[in-house]
Amino acid sequence: MFIFRIYPYLLFFWTLILTPDALSKESVEVYIYFDKPPFVVDQEQRVGLSYDLIDCLNEFSNLYSYSLVYLPKKRALNQVVNKGVLLWINPLWLGDAEKINYNWIENLIFDRELYLSNDPNLSYNGPASFFGKIFVGVRGYTYLDLEENFNPNEILRVDVNKEVLIPTMLLKNRADVGVIGYQTYSYLQRAIPEISTKLSILNGYSYEFTRSILFSKYQPHVKKDFQNWFDSTDGSIIWSRLKEKWLVNK
Repeated sequence: MFIFRIYPYLLFFWTLILTPDALSKESVEVYIYFDKPPFVVDQEQRVGLSYDLIDCLNEFSNLYSYSLVYLPKKRALNQVVNKGVLLWINPLWLGDAEKINYNWIENLIFDRELYLSNDPNLSYNGPASFFGKIFVGVRGYTYLDLEENFNPNEILRVDVNKEVLIPTMLLKNRADVGVIGYQTYSYLQRAIPEISTKLSILNGYSYEFTRSILFSKYQPHVKKDFQNWFDSTDGSIIWSRLKEKWLVNK
């Protein structure tokens, strides 16, 4: 008799835990391979555009639990061959202009490269403009326009671990010119006024691009979840607010 009395409660309990809302979400790692504002401001405190985006997606999704993971570029690319997501990259950088190797949500963020210098008289008229100069870049990054000229007899290259250190190297006169992203420069100049007053953006160079999100071909459902958020009314409004908070327009 006791068993029959508790049976309805057991049935209710199992029905509750088996409902879709109660089922645990599938974990998906979202990778980023650069540690620079405004995309990543503070890893420990989870501050930056990328963290805000992940938090919004987690609140939206009934299927997945997303976590942001920083990895060096090669390791991040190795991971997303089979599964996962990679933030703020461009198909051209991976030779995937036809979108054959990966799935993409494209053209989410406008950005461009800037040549920054502590010499107000320096201008860019091709790589020869930097002959005899010290160029500061990020270790592991490729600078296509200059790569073949990096040698002690033409352009001496020195590297730092993070892009945010490039203005510091220039302000301390440890280099003559460096390259920095427009969005990162705009964020840093608000935090470090000397960047605006003591450093110059060189005229004569323009490389504009957009940042997109890469998805493994083997997880099309994850891309669909992201796309559903961007396409939703709330997601569209929130994404606009995130861009206003963290980014600058052209």
